Amino acid sequence: PAAVKPALSNFTGDGLTASVAGVSQTFSIQVTDEYGNVASNDPFQPAPSFTMTFTAFSDGATKTATISSSVGSTFVASYLITASGVYQLSVTFGTANTAVSGFPVNCTVTPTVVSARTSAVTEILPSPVSAGDTISVKLESRDLYGNKLLSGGTNFTTELFQVLNLALNQQGVIMTD
Repeated sequence: PAAVKPALSNFTGDGLTASVAGVSQTFSIQVTDEYGNVASNDPFQPAPSFTMTFTAFSDGATKTATISSSVGSTFVASYLITASGVYQLSVTFGTANTAVSGFPVNCTVTPTVVSARTSAVTEILPSPVSAGDTISVKLESRDLYGNKLLSGGTNFTTELFQVLNLALNQQGVIMTD
């Protein structure tokens, strides 16, 4: 093979376009030469200096992927994102930030499973509630990282308890409503 041309490298794997919040994701990079031939990897040389940045469309927050391992001329990049949403993955090479062919691409990070700890009741109607009322409860399902689950469903059980409003009168006697 001719001289290594990282800007023409082949990137593959589901992690390029999809991920689940809080789950480590990977994709592969096969380094090629200027003619598209697979370049041999010298284990005594540093990994190619790719900069792989995920930028959230929602707020501009960024996360990076790093090269975590290699086998032959194939490098594995890994990343972990906890906020769901759509991200733009940009890849450049070297100190000159040379653009890599085929990028940017969009990557969708979906929420993980529902978490009772971060989900919350957002509305109880009517309010206040009187004895005999039929009530409506709205629950906002969120995952462990606080991401809203906008589709799918999870069965849950709820228990309602009567809560007494207690107050002390001036003589220290407990009074109830």
